[in-house]
Amino acid sequence: MTHLSKPKISKQKLGQLIDEHYGLLVSQAISFNPRNKDDLEDYIQIGCIGMIKGIQTFDANIGKFSTYICTCIRNEIIDYLRSEKLNKNFVLGSSFYAEYLDHDKIWEMLPDNIDDKEKKVIELKLNGNTRKEIAKKIGKTENQVRYIIQKFLAKIREANE
Repeated sequence: MTHLSKPKISKQKLGQLIDEHYGLLVSQAISFNPRNKDDLEDYIQIGCIGMIKGIQTFDANIGKFSTYICTCIRNEIIDYLRSEKLNKNFVLGSSFYAEYLDHDKIWEMLPDNIDDKEKKVIELKLNGNTRKEIAKKIGKTENQVRYIIQKFLAKIREANE
């Protein structure tokens, strides 16, 4: 059985395609709500890797180029965020907006308006429990746990501004 390989794309054409779709790359990076300029630059660089992979693997018979590239960019950034999550002790938030907190410093950052339910959820999260596991342990739904975590993060951000 013979496998047909795709023709290799020239560096010039690759650069041209990146330039033409740079706005799409930036908009995808921004959609991950970077916390600062450095995060945005990281997301753009990681997204560019996804774009290059997408350009090299795109098949016009499958679909529209911009849709395919958008998916490749997002997937590369998501993979990056997941790998960052594995390298951190603690991550709160959705897969589209990750808020990284240092495991040891979390208790120092707590404002006075954190209630016992929020403390319990955060303690369980710090111990590596998933939202599903936390929900089961405290008798809430996963969405309620997600909301509790979001509310907690908002309180911490507000207290530290």
